[in-house]
This record gives sequence, C-alpha cells and structure tokens, in this order.
Amino acid sequence: LAKAKAVTDGGRALEEEYYNNISSYSIQFQGCHHIQQWNEDADDEDVRLQTKRLARFRLVPYQKCDVVSPWASAKAIRDASSIFGKVDYGEYIVDLNTFVSYYLQAKQDENDNLCADYEATCQGKCGGDDDNYYDDCMKECYAGYGCTIYNDDDQMVDIFDYAQCAQIDWDTDDGIDYYFGPSCADQGGEIRMNLFTDDTCTTLAQCGNDGRTRGASCYTRVTGDILPGTRSSIIEDPCVPCTENYIYLEEAVLSLDEDETFDYDDFDFGDPLEICTGLYDVSGKCEKHMKNGEYNNACKYLEGIQIGVSSEGYAVAVRRSLAADASMGIMVILSSFIGMYIYYLKNLN
Repeated sequence: LAKAKAVTDGGRALEEEYYNNISSYSIQFQGCHHIQQWNEDADDEDVRLQTKRLARFRLVPYQKCDVVSPWASAKAIRDASSIFGKVDYGEYIVDLNTFVSYYLQAKQDENDNLCADYEATCQGKCGGDDDNYYDDCMKECYAGYGCTIYNDDDQMVDIFDYAQCAQIDWDTDDGIDYYFGPSCADQGGEIRMNLFTDDTCTTLAQCGNDGRTRGASCYTRVTGDILPGTRSSIIEDPCVPCTENYIYLEEAVLSLDEDETFDYDDFDFGDPLEICTGLYDVSGKCEKHMKNGEYNNACKYLEGIQIGVSSEGYAVAVRRSLAADASMGIMVILSSFIGMYIYYLKNLN
C-alpha cells in the first residue's frame, strides 16, 4: 500500500470527471490497525520485523458524514433508509503515515483559509498602536471564528515534520536516537503521536530504572514538556469535506431556517481537495456500495476487519479476522521468512 501507484483507467490517470464526483463526498475516518512485515531496508542495527500501520476510511456524501456512523454496515443503512437515504459509500485502506500527512495538511489549509476569510474583520476590530494588544486581540478574534494563528515559539516540536516518522532533535545522555511519529491508540479507535527508538517507529521508547516509562512519557519525564498529539487523537474530526467550496457550503447550510432544506444536487462542489484525490489514488478500494464506484481490489481484506463500537458510538477496538490476514498477511509472512533466511545465510560466516 505504501508503494501503491495512482489508479489508472485504461493506462490513463483518473479522468477529471471522476475526481469531480469525489468532490461531493467527505472522508470519514473509521480506525487503524497494525500488521507486521519484514523490513527490506534494514541494516545490522535496524529492526528486522517492522510494524506496518494502516488507516481505514470511507468516502460518504457530504451531507451524510455527520449523520451516518462511520461503522454502520450497508445493511444497517439500508434498514434505516428513511433516515439515511440510499446506501452510497466507498471503503478504503491506506498507509497510516500517508493518511496522517494528508490529514494534517488538510486541517492546516482549512485553518489558514478560515483565518484569511476573517482577517479583514479582525484587523478592523483590533486596530491600534499597541503591538502586544494587537497580537493578543487578533488571536482572540480569530479563535472566535474557529481558527488559530501561531507564532514561531508556540510549538517547539512541529507535528507536521513527523507525520512520516522522523528523528526528533533531542540531546540525551543515553546516546540513543529517538524517533517521533504516528501510531494507533485506544485499540485502533485513535491515531496519536508517540516516541520510538528506530526509524520505522516500531520499537516504543523505554526509560527509567525499571523501563516502565514508555513512549512519549520518556520525553516528558526528562524535559517536562508534552509532545504534541500524544495525549489525545490527532484526528479531531472524523469528517473531512472533499469539496474546495466547503466554507461556502457550510455557511449556506447554517443560514437555512429550521423548515428549509438544502438542495445538494444543485450545489457546485467544484474541484476536490488534495487530501481526497491523494488518498484515493494510493488506497486499496472497495466501492461495491458506492454510486458509480468502479474499484473493488480491497473488499476481501476490508470485510475481514472487525470494528468494535461502544454504546456511545465510538470505535473501541479494531481487529483483523483470519480472512483479512489470509488476504494480505500470507504474503507478508512469507516475505518475512524469506528475508530472515537470507539474513541467516548472509551471516553464517
């Protein structure tokens, strides 16, 4: 999946018309899970069996993302068609680091666009000669409209730099290189950042005399600082709109009276955002429940992933069944044994 190529149709990249169809959908995060695979790039000091993390998401019509549960089955949606309407969604599986990279960039772009829309309004409210007052006032004004502005010193560690797992700039006395990157948490219901001791973000950091302090807590124990994204999920909202016109769409929907309904069929969704086209291109796909869906190369694997849901409707456990492991894991296991055997032969002498 990490090396998956863009989807093509008859040798050509996806047509613009198909991408425009995606713009009327939203990404709906479902959960994540781990598999083990042989590390082909490992040297003598690297881990041989690395953790591969995968994220699962849906594409659902924009107006249904906040209504239909991410874990509702096609049957459940069909049984409640009077509420949800017709079944229309695609399911996808993708490398977790790739998902996080696109997600963080999309949220940053959303924040920047929102701030830009209200910049003139806030400047009008915060005019004055006192620079300190102006800066504080602008921050407060922007926050009132749901956006945030940062100074260079607000975050010592920028989470964007570690979406793909990277070495963290931290001088310690133990001589160990530490790496910071995303991982599954809360049994697959969340994605959080954590601290590791290898460049694939597989081996969780351990510290203290007894080694019981683990992960990002080691950084906090030594520095007193909390690394970003380690105490709560970095997926703040499971729904990410694909339309470039999402701000205008949200404003139009919110402006309606209680007895009015919005006609989504007549709305110009415009071009899709990069998070949707980028993740769509490199993901495994199951579109048998999607209007105009064309690709079903990952249905067997996705059907084998079992998602436990709490009474409040949140994912509390994501597990793979034997069927899912059979469809993807067999090749991983075989390649692992072959890799270990080659490594054994290489080091016989």
